[in-house]
Amino acid sequence: MNEFPDHDGDKSTGKDTLIVVFGPEKARLGYVFLVVGAFVSIIVMALNGTFPKLSLIALPAAYFGIRAIQTLYKYYNDRLLIPANSGTINMHLVAGLLFCIGIWLG
Repeated sequence: MNEFPDHDGDKSTGKDTLIVVFGPEKARLGYVFLVVGAFVSIIVMALNGTFPKLSLIALPAAYFGIRAIQTLYKYYNDRLLIPANSGTINMHLVAGLLFCIGIWLG
């Protein structure tokens, strides 16, 4: 997420980040796959018994991911994308804490 605003600078200095290689517009889809994949994996593993069912309490953290995705799609080529960085951080923090609590108590 935090590489999107650096696209022009990275490109001009020859850094081949995923954002530079795919371009900001196409690279957005990669972020969506990462966010969705993380939460789908929690669901699948809770349902197949790998994780306790209580680990599903991490799912409300997807709210922060959805908000970050919405911001990314609206401002992917603009400095107004910066709030999506905090959304990503909040998603990771809340999901991680709730997931750990779910495993611990489950």
